[in-house]
Amino acid sequence: MNNLAINATASEINREHAMAIAHAGQALDHAKRAGELLLAAKAQIPHGQFSEWLLSNVTISTRQAQRYMAYTLAYSLEH
Repeated sequence: MNNLAINATASEINREHAMAIAHAGQALDHAKRAGELLLAAKAQIPHGQFSEWLLSNVTISTRQAQRYMAYTLAYSLEH
């Protein structure tokens, strides 16, 4: 690879890294909001019926819903 090509590759790597960092913050904001909505829905659903509601109404797995809710709760404890 010549110097121009390797320099262009380095520039592209740096650009992609910057975009990953920029969008990671947005992803966390969306994860937190999803967790807030899940927690609000869970509070309105009778005990023991949340998993069934998830399966019928959203496209994420129960485990992913748990992750979002845990993240939101942890975030709220830290801030």
